[in-house]
Amino acid sequence: MMARVDVLQPREPKRTNVHGEVEATFHVFEEAGEAFLQIDTYGAPGRQIPSKVSQSIQLGAAGRAELLKLLIGLEDK
Repeated sequence: MMARVDVLQPREPKRTNVHGEVEATFHVFEEAGEAFLQIDTYGAPGRQIPSKVSQSIQLGAAGRAELLKLLIGLEDK
């Protein structure tokens, strides 16, 4: 599944748990003069096709700025 994120909205979780670790890669590319950061996650080892991309998230300038603000805020906690 592909998704481009421009805005990150806060939400109160119904429950929290730590997910299992999976492999992730990233790359940067340019489209129509705008730079995008793409993060791909891959299937867990026990999955039918473990090396297949599970999800891709793309962050343009607005999405990267939102994520950076959140990450900087986490450093204060």
